[in-house]
Amino acid sequence: MTLDPQSFFNGLHTQHLSKMEKTVKKYNSFTEQERDDIVYWRNLSGDKKLEILEIIRAKYWALKNERSPGFQRVYRVIEQARR
Repeated sequence: MTLDPQSFFNGLHTQHLSKMEKTVKKYNSFTEQERDDIVYWRNLSGDKKLEILEIIRAKYWALKNERSPGFQRVYRVIEQARR
């Protein structure tokens, strides 16, 4: 089943935003902000990181107005010796 990237993105994006806690932080330096970013990403679960990656990937393909390329099928023919 192939999903249209835009509709896929809209569904994930809506789910993600409805669960997202909105906060604003002020930083005195870029170093402080970068440290906070590292802590944030380290504290996310693997599933949450993958969910965010899927949102970014779907958004990328939607912006290009293309379908996701999907997986390439790789196969080879192997000849077996007769018994």
